[in-house]
Amino acid sequence: ATKQFVFLFFVALLLFLVLAYMNLRDAERLYRHQVVRDAEALMTRTADLIDAYLDNANNVLVMLSQSQELFEEGNEDKAIRTMRNYAVSNNSEIDALYLIRSDGHVLTNNQVFYEIMGHPRLEHLLEVANNNYRAVNVSEPYHSPYAGYTVAYTKPVFDGANAFLGTAVVEINLNTMIGRIAPLLVGPRQTFVMVTKSGDIVNTGNAKSELLPYVPSVYPPRLDDRFQQRIGE
Repeated sequence: ATKQFVFLFFVALLLFLVLAYMNLRDAERLYRHQVVRDAEALMTRTADLIDAYLDNANNVLVMLSQSQELFEEGNEDKAIRTMRNYAVSNNSEIDALYLIRSDGHVLTNNQVFYEIMGHPRLEHLLEVANNNYRAVNVSEPYHSPYAGYTVAYTKPVFDGANAFLGTAVVEINLNTMIGRIAPLLVGPRQTFVMVTKSGDIVNTGNAKSELLPYVPSVYPPRLDDRFQQRIGE
C-alpha cells in the first residue's frame, strides 16, 4: 500500500508539473501575443500622429508655393508677413519658412536673423529641390541656425508659363514632434528609436534606457554600430 501511495503521489506530481508547465507556456504565449498587439496598436497611433504633424507642414508648403505673387520683386514685405502668419499659426510644428527666388534672393519669416546668421544648408536644399521637378522633397535631419534640429520640406515653384519662380522651404520642429510622441512610447519596459530612410538615428526615446545597447563611456550617448546597422536594414 505504501509503494502504491508513493507511486500515485509521483504520478500525480508529474501530471501536476506537466499541466503547470503547459499552462505557463500558454500564459507566456498569450502574454507575448498581447504585448505585440499592444505595441502594434501603439505604433499605429504614433505613426498617425507623425503623419498628421508632417502633413500640416506639407500643406503649409503647398499653400506657400501656390501664392506665386510672393515671388515677385516688390512684394518682399507681403511675402515676409505671409510667412510670419504661417509660422505663428503653426508654431508647434513649423519653425522657419523660406522663399528662395529665381534670382537667388532669400526671404524668410525672420529676415533679420537670416541676414545676420545666414543658412549654410539652403544652397543644398535648393539643389535637391530643383533636381526633383515640381515634387515635394523631404530632407534628411540637419541643424538649422534658426529651427535647430530639423527636417526641411522643399518645393520648386513655376508659373503658368512654366517659368521657374523660385523654391519654397519649410523647416519643422523635430524636437517638438519627438516630445509629443515620447510620452506614448517611453516607459520602464519600452522605448523607441527614430531612424531615417538612410539608416541615420534621429532620436532615441531615453538616453539612459537599459533596453538600448549604448556604447559605454561615450558622450554624447551613442548606440552600438551593429544595432544601428540592424535597425537600418
